[in-house]
Amino acid sequence: MANAIYETKHRGCAIVCGAAPSLFADLEEARLLRPDADIYGCNNTAALVQEIEHVWTHHHTLAGQYKRDAKRPIFVHGNTQYPDIDYFWPAHWICGSSGVGSALWAKWLLGYDEVIMCGIPLTPESKVYVDGYPTKPMKNSQTEWADDGNFNTWHHQVLIRRDEGRFQGITSMSGWTRETFGAPK
Repeated sequence: MANAIYETKHRGCAIVCGAAPSLFADLEEARLLRPDADIYGCNNTAALVQEIEHVWTHHHTLAGQYKRDAKRPIFVHGNTQYPDIDYFWPAHWICGSSGVGSALWAKWLLGYDEVIMCGIPLTPESKVYVDGYPTKPMKNSQTEWADDGNFNTWHHQVLIRRDEGRFQGITSMSGWTRETFGAPK
C-alpha cells in the first residue's frame, strides 16, 4: 500500500498525541472533554497509545520502526514518498515539530473540525520523551538533540511565522502551545 491516497474526510474532533512527558495527563483530560474524539499520533506514539491506528511523521526513514514498535498494524502518513510511508500527502507547508505537524495534518488534510494536541507543549521538557517511549528525541538529521537551548525557540518562530491562519480550530492541553493557540472549550 506504500504511498496510497487517503480519501476519507473526517468531521468532529481529533485528539493528536505527541511524546512529551505530559502526554498521558493531557490525554486523560482531553478524553473527558471529548469522549467521542478519534485518537491519532505522531512518530512512535502508537507504541504507547493503543487506540492510535494512524500516525504522522516528518521522519520518513523511521516509519518502519514505528510500525514494528506498535506491535500491531498501523498506518504511517507523511509528506515524503518512502517505502514505509503508507499515505503520502504533498503538503510541504506542514511545519514545526512532528507533534504540531500531526495536528495540522488532522485538521487540514484529514478534515477534522477540531483538533486537540496532547503531549505537545513545546516547552523545555519536550526534549525529553514520556516514560516508555521507544525511541530517543531526534533532529531531522536523525541524530540526538543537542542541548543548545534552541529547540523550542526555533519551533516557536517557525509556527508563528508560518501560521497563515492554519491553527484555527487547533488547541492544546498544555504548555506553550496551549498559551499560544488556546485550550479546548
